[in-house]
Amino acid sequence: MRALMAVPVETIVPELSPAEFAAGWEGYVEAISAGEMALPAVACHGEIEIQRPLNMPPQMPGFLTEVRYPRLVISRVKDALCLAGGVAIAHEQAVLLESFSAPWDAEYHTALERDGAGWRPRQGIENTSVLEGPALFVDYQHSAFFGHFIADALSRCWAVDYCRAWLGTNISQALITAPVPAYIADMLAALGIAAIPLHAGQAVRCRELIIASKAFQIQEYIAPPATGLWHRLRDRLARPGNFPARVFISRRHNPTRKLVEEDEVEALFVQHGFTIFCPEEHDITTQVSVFAAARLIAGCSGSNMFNIAFQLHAAAVLILVSPLLVHYSEHFLGSGGAKLDYFPGFVTAAQMAHTPGYVHAPWHVDMGALRHYVAAWISGAA
Repeated sequence: MRALMAVPVETIVPELSPAEFAAGWEGYVEAISAGEMALPAVACHGEIEIQRPLNMPPQMPGFLTEVRYPRLVISRVKDALCLAGGVAIAHEQAVLLESFSAPWDAEYHTALERDGAGWRPRQGIENTSVLEGPALFVDYQHSAFFGHFIADALSRCWAVDYCRAWLGTNISQALITAPVPAYIADMLAALGIAAIPLHAGQAVRCRELIIASKAFQIQEYIAPPATGLWHRLRDRLARPGNFPARVFISRRHNPTRKLVEEDEVEALFVQHGFTIFCPEEHDITTQVSVFAAARLIAGCSGSNMFNIAFQLHAAAVLILVSPLLVHYSEHFLGSGGAKLDYFPGFVTAAQMAHTPGYVHAPWHVDMGALRHYVAAWISGAA
């Protein structure tokens, strides 16, 4: 395969009317106009600096009260080639920019390698199968990472109900890199989509590949369809049960960004009536149910906290965060309305000297300050 240029799907196919899209034409239709979305209130213990990914356009500093999102489109590309690892190729000539994690950073892709000014797949393509019928593009380059699935893949699934209701297109399948984790299969199934495994070395030619703009873009924006999607998933997955009103979401099983005082921190929250919950030990239905039922949610920042998107009764969420990696993710995911508090920790000079610039370095919290903050936080949320 020759070198491919990375381009947005809208430069490959024409703009359509909803009627033309419903008739099965190749092209894109604007589904949601650009706009602004209000974000929940944020409180912070001390100063905190938001980190910006490489090559990201300039943004307003600090936490936001509202965020501007771009127009969201839904595209149909005929006979698109899909490769494992989140690669979509249109018309044999271009890898779609939607294959990358961010539209402003097309300099890195785990399944692609540079070839001059263009790109070439890292994997060999021994054979190609054909997938009939419309399939939603939900594959992503950071396969099997829960947080990236929520941000890079699930955030496209708002298009499923939109297509069914407004564009005369019933989507019931999606390709996803094998092996497909149970939580992905279960989430897609809740939306009426069958997860079809995409294997390395075997391309799949989709007769109709449906590609929706992300309603959530890491560090950049969130749009209303994302919140609506998360709430629909919550309502379809959450089950009644005796779930705790106060939960601390543990990160103890994750080897990166270790909180050194994790045992002390968890003990502190247990003293305040919190249940320690490790999401990866439970199926996605239990995870969603726990977050939906909780009144108070606390935990260290990271994908372990991404399920706050499914909260229902939460009055307040407390995020403990390493000062080396503060992102908007929880702020955007918590757009359902619960008040957010951030409690930043610190990294020792010795750790910084040992791993300079390493955002996943171990970090600490001031336990005395945290005890006072937690007590006031619980009292204020009562």
